[in-house]
Amino acid sequence: MLLLCLAVLRGAWGLINLSRRPAHDQGIHRLVAVGHVVMYALLIAIPTIALVRAYGSEHAFSPFGIDLFAARDAKIEWMTNFGNEWHGFFGWILFALIAGHIVMAFVHSYVWKQPMIARMTRGREQP
Repeated sequence: MLLLCLAVLRGAWGLINLSRRPAHDQGIHRLVAVGHVVMYALLIAIPTIALVRAYGSEHAFSPFGIDLFAARDAKIEWMTNFGNEWHGFFGWILFALIAGHIVMAFVHSYVWKQPMIARMTRGREQP
């Protein structure tokens, strides 16, 4: 639940600051931008799928002490099956994207000598 809340907030922040994003005028830059969009979509989809699975189960769900839904008498099969089938699959895809993201941040910084990590943490460099 925390991951879902943080992903929604980060996505909103990214949309608010969309005009400050660099241009994606080359093919590889567009591909990388699509990769980022997919990563954020998965950060929202995976917890949402887990919520669907939890709703379909027989257990109550109360994140942070807030009752979202009560326990039910019988399982809703399609919800639990949907969650069981897709949650882990998308989780591994997200893991691969995050690992690639980390590797490329270090490649930018230490191989190509571009201050990418500094730009991500401190913002654009001033001329």
